[in-house]
Amino acid sequence: MGPSREETARAAAVVRPILEDAAADDAFVARFAAAADSVAGVRCVAAAEAATIVEVRIDRIDMHPHRGRSMVADNLAILVTGSARVVRVCDGRVVYEGAITGGSPKVTRTLVEWSADDGRGLRDAIDAALTPVATALAEEIFLVDRTLCGIRNVKP
Repeated sequence: MGPSREETARAAAVVRPILEDAAADDAFVARFAAAADSVAGVRCVAAAEAATIVEVRIDRIDMHPHRGRSMVADNLAILVTGSARVVRVCDGRVVYEGAITGGSPKVTRTLVEWSADDGRGLRDAIDAALTPVATALAEEIFLVDRTLCGIRNVKP
């Protein structure tokens, strides 16, 4: 037997703003900057100094049923989708655009469990998912195609 309607409503009231706030947080941008430096030695500078601009953002943070189809009774995994766009400043040409989804599919909880302790576990799971998604985007941009508008890999 699953949670009552009241339990589900209370859980949704805790979870919904956490998902919305996390998607608007600048933590993903900071993780991407750290990953760009780590994987390719690329440092972030003010946009006025840049020849190439990399725009990054969180597109979505979703809760998906791990098995089955019920958002209420089933265990839910957290998935984060981040995207990036590389724009060459001299002509405004977009030279890369892509998105990557990642998360912790092995870490699952019910909606009520995610909302426990004011959503602490949900916040931690989202935070844990940001770094691998940011790193995968940085690797895609700076290591997979090093010729993007003159971007060079400066680390051996």
